[in-house]
Amino acid sequence: MSKSWFRHGHSMVGRLISKVEPKKQNFPVLEGHPLAQEHAGVMVESQDTLKEKMKAVKEFKIYRWSPDHPNNKPHLQSDSVDRATCGTMVLDALQKIKAEDDSTLSYRRSCREGICGSCAMNIDGTNTVACLRPIDTDTRKPIL
Repeated sequence: MSKSWFRHGHSMVGRLISKVEPKKQNFPVLEGHPLAQEHAGVMVESQDTLKEKMKAVKEFKIYRWSPDHPNNKPHLQSDSVDRATCGTMVLDALQKIKAEDDSTLSYRRSCREGICGSCAMNIDGTNTVACLRPIDTDTRKPIL
């Protein structure tokens, strides 16, 4: 245990004492090539923003059935919504899916304030109104 602590403590102290910029430590091959260093730095920053954007994507599984084709079985359709570009409620996400991805999606809505009950539906096994149900921030599990 003391060897491990010494090894890690030594590297931490070395980083604190070191005058080398973190960018140069990450890309030692690019030392002396300022344009290449700049491009590498831009790529690292874009990778970080991409990771942040991926965290904001929420999957919705929507129960679909077509009355025009009664012999076809109902099925779950998967759609993804970026939480950063839509409202905070499930109804906002459904409106975004209908407007941008699937115009055949249909549901009822009216007041958007939870008064009329028009947007009542079963969300994740609970009967509730979609205009008052917030989108779950856990991106690992979809909203059904």
